[in-house]
Amino acid sequence: MATSAFWFLEDIVGYSSGIYGRTLIAKGMGLSPEPFILIAYAAFSISALFLVLLRIDRWGRKRLQAF
Repeated sequence: MATSAFWFLEDIVGYSSGIYGRTLIAKGMGLSPEPFILIAYAAFSISALFLVLLRIDRWGRKRLQAF
């Protein structure tokens, strides 16, 4: 029951931020949603990619996947 409840709450947060978060957060920052999506992608996805590429041999693939 606890796992189901937490999963349900995670779904609510995940889907609502994916649907409404871009427009609400972008509006709060004074941006339109399209540039905000590009900025968020660059800030998180591209930086994480470079971190993984630099650390893959040292940390190992399984540990990085768990992270």
